[in-house]
Amino acid sequence: MTEKPMSWMKTALIFGAMATCTFGLDMAFSSSLRHQVLSIHSDFWEIAFPGDLIGDAIIAIAMRAAVNWHLRSRNRTNLATYRSL
Repeated sequence: MTEKPMSWMKTALIFGAMATCTFGLDMAFSSSLRHQVLSIHSDFWEIAFPGDLIGDAIIAIAMRAAVNWHLRSRNRTNLATYRSL
């Protein structure tokens, strides 16, 4: 039984969930970042937020590549497995 490879849509959903969680946890645990969010020209918006997004995007794309590689390389001979009768 072959499974479908991970689509770009699922990768985008994973990225969105990761970015939301990262932003939420930054705001929940760092009072200095909560203060910087209110200023549009703060270091948070210029350095930390783009860095978080880039890191989340790299992880989501790496997850997609790993899942697709695993699905592709799992059953190379395409032999049917034995099932109980």
